[in-house]
Formats: sequence, structure tokens, C-alpha cells
Amino acid sequence: MKKFLFAGIIVLVFMCGCANVEADVSQISWSDDLTQSLNTAQQEGKPVLIDFYTRWCGWCKRMDKDTYGNKDVASALLGFVCVKVNAEQHLDLAKKYHVRGFPCTVFLRSDGEIITVVPGYLDARDFLSLLTKVLAEAGK
Repeated sequence: MKKFLFAGIIVLVFMCGCANVEADVSQISWSDDLTQSLNTAQQEGKPVLIDFYTRWCGWCKRMDKDTYGNKDVASALLGFVCVKVNAEQHLDLAKKYHVRGFPCTVFLRSDGEIITVVPGYLDARDFLSLLTKVLAEAGK
């Protein structure tokens, strides 16, 4: 009986430790208004990151959890004005920025000029490397 009780306690402790695995994407200050974000980018002299996603996209959810949920990525994104766009609700923007799949990350200069369009999922390490390159390209 004691063995089962002990095993039950171990399992319960393990499950409690795993319960908070969900990423805290709220570390990043996301906007859903591209026009306002471009104005902010011009005022602050920052490039813009647009995360195009859909609600049904598994890779989008994984990128939210693994990439945007990473503390180093969240810290690096302080140098950007970040926008989340549901591509199904904003087909005009998805078309304008040549979005062909999801997730898709679009980087703009503060004046709205496209720096690069990056389709697909990137893990935190690769995304941090990309952010460094984009900042250099944007002149930051």
C-alpha cells in the first residue's frame, strides 16, 4: 500500500511540474493593428515583425510556444514592433506580403518597406539568428 501511495505522490508531483509548460507569449507586446504599429515603428525607429498565423495551424501554435515563448526571443523582440495577424481574417494583408503558408513572418523597415518574408516554423535558436540579421539589415 505504501508503495502505491509513494508512486502516486511521485506521479502527482511530476504532473504538477509539467502543468505549466504552456508558453507565456504575453511576454511580447503584440498588436493586431498594422497601421498603428507602422506609426509606432516610425516614431520609435524600430523595424516591424508581422506574425501571420491561422487558428488551425499546428506549426503556428508550436512557434508561439517554443519560439515566441522563449525568454531570449522575447527580450530580442523589444527591438521590434510586433504584430500578430490572423491571415484568414486579413486576406488582403496576407496577399500584400506574399504569404503562402503558415506560420509566416514578415519583417518591415519602419517606413513599411519589406526587409524579408520568412515562411514556416523556426525554433528559438534559428529565430534569434534571423532577428540579428534583420536588425543589421534594418540599420539597427
